[in-house]
Amino acid sequence: MKSMLCMPTAKREAARKPRKGVVYFVRAETLGLIKIGSAVNPDRRLTGLQCGSPDRLQLVAYVGTDDIIAGERAMHRRFNHHREHHEWFRPGADLLAYIEEYAVRVIKRKRPKRAEEIVRETVMARRAALHIAPPPTSSPTASREADERPRIPPGIEAPKGNSRKARMARYKLARGIA
Repeated sequence: MKSMLCMPTAKREAARKPRKGVVYFVRAETLGLIKIGSAVNPDRRLTGLQCGSPDRLQLVAYVGTDDIIAGERAMHRRFNHHREHHEWFRPGADLLAYIEEYAVRVIKRKRPKRAEEIVRETVMARRAALHIAPPPTSSPTASREADERPRIPPGIEAPKGNSRKARMARYKLARGIA
């Protein structure tokens, strides 16, 4: 089997599977430049970037995408006229306006967000910007009432404990298996 590097670019692109993630915007405090990059976990990526940068970096915003490579390329093409060096861009008015309008602002948080959460937040932010009502959500009590999981019938003593034997007995009781 050939390696992907030996393939022509078109074939390599067709063989690549899109990955969900984000296109992030990182600002260098002293230089003021903005890096446009892509990652599945932007917090972890920022930590890696900070290790190799003498300037203090700050994650400003991100946009969720279903294909991180294509999303990053589209942003690089869109703001190519602001390009300073590779993935670093001057903060032009249109770049800052794009970040302000479409990107999800970064807030300090205890745990890194997963790609699915970021994509969901981006969709919700865009819906709010376009004044589209969010999809209906059910309350926790309503979801419990509609829960279709089998339950152990009342009056039957369920085995206690977390051993495999006890879990299997509870499973069989709940499903009516002898």
